[in-house]
Amino acid sequence: MRRRVVVTTLLAVAALVGVLAEPASAHVSVTPEEAAKGSTATLTFRVPNERDDATTTKVEIFLPDDHPATTLTARPVPGWSEATSGTASASWTANAGTGIPPDGAQTFTITVGPLPSDTDSYVFKALQTYSDGEVVRWIELTPPGGAEPEFPAPTLTLTGPVVTTTSAPVAPSTSAAKDSTASSIANSPSTSVAARDSTDGGGGNGPLVAVIVAVVVILLAAAAYAISRQRRGPGRP
Repeated sequence: MRRRVVVTTLLAVAALVGVLAEPASAHVSVTPEEAAKGSTATLTFRVPNERDDATTTKVEIFLPDDHPATTLTARPVPGWSEATSGTASASWTANAGTGIPPDGAQTFTITVGPLPSDTDSYVFKALQTYSDGEVVRWIELTPPGGAEPEFPAPTLTLTGPVVTTTSAPVAPSTSAAKDSTASSIANSPSTSVAARDSTDGGGGNGPLVAVIVAVVVILLAAAAYAISRQRRGPGRP
C-alpha cells in the first residue's frame, strides 16, 4: 500500500514538473545563449510548433534596429527556402508539403556580425506563421527582475566589457613634425632672404667706414702740424 502511494506521488510530481516546464521549452530560443561583444557569431534559433491542428510554414528573424550588423547570412534548411533582407532580417519559407508539424520543432541558423560592443544584450524579434494564416509574434521584452511575458523575444547575452568610443587628440609623429617644419621654412623664403641680405649689408660697409675714419684722422693730424709750424715762426724747428 505504501509503495503504491509513493509511486503515485512520484508520477504526479513528474507530471506536474513536465507541465510547468513545457511553456518554457515552447518559446523560440537562441543558442548559444552568450556571445562575445564585437564578435561574429553563428546562432541557432529553435522554433517549436505549439499548434495541434496546423503546421508552421514560415519563420522570420529580425535583428535589432538600434544595432545594425555588417554581415548576415542564413543557413539553408532542407525543405525550406531561405532569404535575407540585407542585414535586417532572415526568413525561411516551407516548400509545399513541408513545414514544422504539430508538436514538432525546427532549428534555423544565421551568422551575424559584428555584435555590438556598447550593450549587454542583443534582442531579436521572431515571427512564426502557421498554415492557417495565424502569425505568432515573439517580440515581447522581459523586464529586469520581472515575469517572463507570454511571447518573449529571443535574447542573446553579450559578454565582455562595454566599449565606449571617445575621440582623443593624436600627437603628430616625429616625421610629420619634421615635414611641417620643412614646409614652414620652404613657404617663407622672403624672411630668410631679408635676414641674410641685412647681415651681408652690415659686413660689407665695415671697410668703407674704416677708410673714412683713417682719412679724417690724417687730415686732422696735417692741420694740427700746419698750425704748430705757423706758431713757431719761420726757421724754427
